[in-house]
Amino acid sequence: MMIRFDIVLRRDMRRAHLLWMKNIMMTTLGAKIPRHGTHHTAA
Repeated sequence: MMIRFDIVLRRDMRRAHLLWMKNIMMTTLGAKIPRHGTHHTAA
């Protein structure tokens, strides 16, 4: 039981980590890309 639970928990942690990484990438790209209404800033 404990081993099976540990495997499931580890898999869930990996999925959460991937989602976290995707969120970081999207936020960083979102902060760099949109220039709506603002002048062209140094990239």
